[in-house]
Amino acid sequence: KGMWLDFRRVLFRSIIGPVHSNPFKIILKAPDSLTNPIIYPCIQNTIKVDSSHNLLFPLPGIKQLIEGLADYCVDSLTRKTTRIQINIEDKTDTNEINLVKIFINRVNKRFLSYKPNSTDTLTLDKPNTSNVIAVFSSNETYLSKLVTQLAFNRRIQNKILCSHIDFSKLDNIDAMDLNKINFTFASPYDLTYYQNELNPS
Repeated sequence: KGMWLDFRRVLFRSIIGPVHSNPFKIILKAPDSLTNPIIYPCIQNTIKVDSSHNLLFPLPGIKQLIEGLADYCVDSLTRKTTRIQINIEDKTDTNEINLVKIFINRVNKRFLSYKPNSTDTLTLDKPNTSNVIAVFSSNETYLSKLVTQLAFNRRIQNKILCSHIDFSKLDNIDAMDLNKINFTFASPYDLTYYQNELNPS
């Protein structure tokens, strides 16, 4: 492993890898890690490190994914409105609430970039009733029940379920049900997230 790292440093003046987090943290403690670029492949930007390190995460982090999803909802699904219903599974789950807040803040910023003088906002306490539904829970039992209920709910027309994770990879969720509700998710492999900046207001 040492020869591989030395080889990379000599030819490219950079370190590519490692894939797992423990060796990555060891490399960050090396004396020259502040000057040599370190590329951390295949992993989303979720490791907290000193900002002085020269790091590159090819895949966007959770925050970037949720913000990209929020932009897509406003731009393409709601026709530049904030008409999005947010389903919260557990209001005591700090992680879920934090993800919801990221989504809400970005939706409002995106909406105001189109209509700066509007007072219409998406809030946590007063969810909208909409055919566009966003969910940020990681509870697979809850998600399975939600997908089934939405798939067989005839009262909601043209349902669109959005999330930051791919439900098709979860157990006990039927792919046909996901198709019925036009499920869409934030993929780290969608390169448009790198170009999805807010329009200046």
